[in-house]
Amino acid sequence: LAGAPLQLFAGTPGEDTRAADAGSVKSVQRSDFIPSPLVADDQFGVSVAYNDGTLAALAAGDDTVSADAGAVWMFRSVRVPSLNNYGGFLMALKGETATGAPQTVHSSFTQLSVPQDSSFALPSFVGLLTGPGTVGGKTQGFWSWSGSFPTLVKLTGTSNNNALAPGSIANMVENVAGSRWFQGKSLVGKKTALLSNLNGTDGVEMFEGLSVPGGTVKKLFPGRADNLTPTTATLGLYLQPFTYAVGTGGTLSSSDSSLWLTSGAEAREGQAAPLAGFTNGQMPTRVALSGGVPVFTQFITGGGATAVDNVVVVAGATSVLRKNAPAPDATGGNTGTFKAFLGETISSTTGKVLVRATLSGVPTAQNEGLWTNRNGTFFPVFLKGAPAPLLPVGITVKKFISYSITEFDDVLALVQVGGKGVTTANDVVLYHNVANTAEPGTYQILLREGDRISWQDNAKVGVIQMVDYTTATDGSSNSYYGVLATLLNEKGGATSANNLVWLVGNSALGTLDTPSLRLPQVVLRKGVSGEAPVGRNAIASFTIPIKPTDTSGAGNTGLPHAVSAGNRSSSLVVTYPDKSQSVMILADPIEAP
Repeated sequence: LAGAPLQLFAGTPGEDTRAADAGSVKSVQRSDFIPSPLVADDQFGVSVAYNDGTLAALAAGDDTVSADAGAVWMFRSVRVPSLNNYGGFLMALKGETATGAPQTVHSSFTQLSVPQDSSFALPSFVGLLTGPGTVGGKTQGFWSWSGSFPTLVKLTGTSNNNALAPGSIANMVENVAGSRWFQGKSLVGKKTALLSNLNGTDGVEMFEGLSVPGGTVKKLFPGRADNLTPTTATLGLYLQPFTYAVGTGGTLSSSDSSLWLTSGAEAREGQAAPLAGFTNGQMPTRVALSGGVPVFTQFITGGGATAVDNVVVVAGATSVLRKNAPAPDATGGNTGTFKAFLGETISSTTGKVLVRATLSGVPTAQNEGLWTNRNGTFFPVFLKGAPAPLLPVGITVKKFISYSITEFDDVLALVQVGGKGVTTANDVVLYHNVANTAEPGTYQILLREGDRISWQDNAKVGVIQMVDYTTATDGSSNSYYGVLATLLNEKGGATSANNLVWLVGNSALGTLDTPSLRLPQVVLRKGVSGEAPVGRNAIASFTIPIKPTDTSGAGNTGLPHAVSAGNRSSSLVVTYPDKSQSVMILADPIEAP
C-alpha cells in the first residue's frame, strides 16, 4: 500500500488481467495501472510508493534487462481525485427536465441555501427555466428536497402558488430541514410578499398592502431566517422589518417602522425602548437572528438623547451597547468612545454578541474594532492598528472583512493586515480566536494568503474570496466553516485549470495543544474529474451564488449558507467543460468516501 490524504494505491502482483501473475496497481481515484508490456510472472505491484503526484511500482519479475531482473515503473501526475472520492454528487443539472415543471429544463441556478442542522440534508435552490412550459412567464422555480426526492415548491408566473410574478423569487433561505423562506412579488400589482414553506405547507406570512394595527404595510425589507427547528405552535424564524403608511395623512415618521417575528413578537417605532426612559426611534433594516434571539442597532429618542448618544445595540430585548459610551481596550483602559455600530452577530447558544464599531477620540489608524461580551463585559478581540496576532513585529490589523461568533463564543475573523513584509499576496488572514476566561482569548491562524495549502501539491493560497460560517442550535458539537479561495502557481502546482478550491474546517476539533485539527481541508478543487458523461466529467469552475455575510462583514445573521452548521456537507454550483452546470452536494470525504 502507498498513499497520502485522499490518495490510496494498492499493489496486486498476482493480478491476471494482462497475463498470469503479471500484476497491477489499483487506485481508489482512477482505473487500474497496468502497463501494456507486462507479461506473465512480472509481479508488477509487489511494492508501491507515492509522493507529490508521482507513483512508483516495482515489477519484481520483469524480464526487460534479463530474466526476472526486475524493473520500477513511474507514473507522473496521477493525483487526479474523482468527485466520488470527495463525496460529491449532482442534484440538478442544467439542460435536464426540471422536476415539477412540465416541458421545462433548467437553464441556470441563481440561489441556494443549505439547511442548518446536524443531519445531512439537501439544499433548496432557485433556478431559471426554459422550454415550452415557460409560457405565461413561468421562467423561475424554487425547489426543496425531502430525502432524495425533489419537489417543486414555487413556480413564478402561475395562477396558483401564491400567484408569483415572473422572475420575482428573491432572498431565499433554508434555515433548517423542512423550513424555507423567500420573498416574491404577486402577479397582480407586483406587491412584495414574505412566503414560507414549512414541512411542505405553503404560506404567506406578510405582504405589502396588508392591514395591520395602526396602518398598512407599505414596504418589506430583506429578512432573515433563524436556525431553530420550527414547531406547530410558533414559527419564530423570520425577522422582518416593515413600514407603516398610517391613515390618510400619509406616513407618520414617529411610528412608521417595525421589527416583526412570525411568532407575533414586534418592536415598533414609538414604543418604549429596551433602555429605561427612552423610546424606540427608527427601526433598522439590518438584523442578525440566531437561536431565537435577534441583535440589531436602532435609534432611541426622548430621555435627553441627542445625536451624540442616540443609537443602541439591542440583543433580544436588552440594550447592550450605546453610542458615545467608553470603549474598553486590551489594557483595561479605553480606546475612546463608540461612534458608530457597523455590524452585529450573535451566538445561537449563549446569546453573546460580536459587534463591529468605529471610535471617537482616537487616531484614525486605530478607530475601529470587534467587541464581544462573551465574558460578561464588552472587550475587543481585534483592534485596528493593533499588532496582528501571531505575526511578526511591525504587522498590524488594517481592515475587517468578515467576522462571526460561534456557538462556543469563539470568533472567526477574516482580517486584512499591513506592515513590514506585507504585500497584496499575503495581506489577508483567517483568524480563530478561542474564548477563555482571560480576554482576549487565544489566537490561531487558520489560513493566510501566500501560505502553502494542506494536501495540495505545489500550490499556495492566492485570494481568500469568501468565508461562510453559521451556528447549530440542535446540540451539535461541531462548528463548521467554509472558505472559497484561489491558488497561486508554485512549480507548476496550480494552473488556470485547477486554481480554485473550496475548503471546509471544523473549529470545534482538537484543543489548544492540537490546533491543526481545526485547519480547513480541500473538499473540492477545480480540475478534478469524476464518472460522468463526456463534457461533464471534470470541474471547469464553481461558484457560490449567495453572500452569507452582511455588507459590513457580519456573518451568522440569518442569510443563506453554503456550508452546514452541524454537518460537513456543503453545496456549490458547478460548471463543466461543455458549459453545462449543476447544483452539487459535497459530503464529508471521511464520512462518505
